[in-house]
Amino acid sequence: MALAREMEGRKIDMKQARFVAQSQAEERMQILRQESEHRNRQLVFDCVKAVSEAFGKRDLYGDYCI
Repeated sequence: MALAREMEGRKIDMKQARFVAQSQAEERMQILRQESEHRNRQLVFDCVKAVSEAFGKRDLYGDYCI
């Protein structure tokens, strides 16, 4: 009986550990996705700025444009 309870307790602990690990992995993936999106937006801005500066183009608000 005690062995069965111990095994059940371990099974529950493993499920909880798996859930926590999965939650942490999902959270980390979300953070990495947001960082990647930010880097991509910055790269696009830098490219537009470089091309605009090369051709001297700006819109009515003074922002760079292609």
